[in-house]
Amino acid sequence: MLGCIPLIVFGQMMGMEFQKGLSGEVNEKEKAANLVIGDAINNLKTVQSFGYENLIVKQYLGILEPIYNATRMKHIKAGIAFGFSQFIVYGVFAGLFFLGGEVIEASCEDPKDPSSCTVNPKDVFVALFAIFFGAN
Repeated sequence: MLGCIPLIVFGQMMGMEFQKGLSGEVNEKEKAANLVIGDAINNLKTVQSFGYENLIVKQYLGILEPIYNATRMKHIKAGIAFGFSQFIVYGVFAGLFFLGGEVIEASCEDPKDPSSCTVNPKDVFVALFAIFFGAN
């Protein structure tokens, strides 16, 4: 049972690594886009008098388009990594519950008589929950 702890820890670490750097480089590009739109709003009369509304919108969208594409792919990768890490954790939990049931069943002389079991289900659940909470 204790051999499952490294799998759980690996899954959690993998999920954290992919979620860690999602917004670092995006903030710099968003600042540039905010600067463009802020200047356009501050100088609204000048922008309108020269008819530069479409130019400002194109410039603004040109800055935001790469941000959107890069962020989208990073979020997809982070989502897949998070899903995989959760799959590992809950897969290990399911496997341990199954094996705990097998251990209890194997310790019984008569499977239909719970008093004939040498392994107490309470002890199995205490061990499983100790592993769960110790690994997380």
